[in-house]
Amino acid sequence: MTPNDAAVPGSVPPVHASCVALPPTGGRGTPCWRGVLLRGPSAVGKSSAALALIQAADARLVADDRVLLLPAGTGPLALPPASLAGLIEVRGLGIVRTPYRAPVTVALAVDMVPPETVESSDRIPEPETAILVGCPVPLVRMAWPDPCFAARILAALERV
Repeated sequence: MTPNDAAVPGSVPPVHASCVALPPTGGRGTPCWRGVLLRGPSAVGKSSAALALIQAADARLVADDRVLLLPAGTGPLALPPASLAGLIEVRGLGIVRTPYRAPVTVALAVDMVPPETVESSDRIPEPETAILVGCPVPLVRMAWPDPCFAARILAALERV
């Protein structure tokens, strides 16, 4: 991280996460891009999950590996550190440049967990909330890898 990466007024240190922006839904849906913050331990697959959303939902990268969050009236704003803007890790290929969109309001936080940690009792979980830079954001826990990951994220966004 360069010194300029943390020099965003009002920001906290970058969080270890990836973030993608999903496009407006049109019609009666959401008229603006919505951010999905993917959280989890190292090597859980945050970058791969971000790539899956970019591919399946015509999403755009906001940030990979480190995300700057700023409090705002509409909710937390996510943006990349300057040195990482437009860069994503593609396992087996390295760092790849891709189109990105920032800043974006985070509409959903996703805690990514290994599939073996998901219990059958978690099939219909109680609603949860993450507090990001003082702003409440709906939180879901999802297993990765999961061939339906993108569809589950889209369904979760419909509920927020």
